[in-house]
Amino acid sequence: MEVLDQISTADLDGVQLWVVPSINPDGQRTRERRNARGVDLNRNFPFRWRGGVPPSSGYYPGRAPASEPETKAVMGFIERIKPQVSVWYHQPWGAVLACRGTPEAAVRYAALAGMRTSCRGRGLRGTAISWQRDVLPGAQAFVVEFGGRAITQGIARRHAAALATIARNGT
Repeated sequence: MEVLDQISTADLDGVQLWVVPSINPDGQRTRERRNARGVDLNRNFPFRWRGGVPPSSGYYPGRAPASEPETKAVMGFIERIKPQVSVWYHQPWGAVLACRGTPEAAVRYAALAGMRTSCRGRGLRGTAISWQRDVLPGAQAFVVEFGGRAITQGIARRHAAALATIARNGT
């Protein structure tokens, strides 16, 4: 939330900014990517979902597409508000993931935040951004992977400025 602390309301005049602090409170509490049922929620979305990954894997997609209540809640939220641009914050790869159609907003965000773009994760199945872009054609959704270190005030300011610019301009 450090990034949001740096955004002034003046930066977002006329913009609706929706914030979901975490879709995985279980994983946040235990500091791991999986929820309490051992499911990687970012492999549980129904776009190109594929099972066959063992539950012992850190990337277990669940027993079925959208099998998890957290996934269903996020899907309902996205389908209700229909965002033009969505930024999903993760850790620790240290890049803006710009794959599959490379949303203009992702490339612009990376430049504004002083980050590299990467296509690491190309071909991942069941991800939130792939599902979102499938159900909302024309919408831009991308992932910002903070690095593994702490988010300093300077980093937070750069990301806040990038987010505010993307929110105002759409790209």
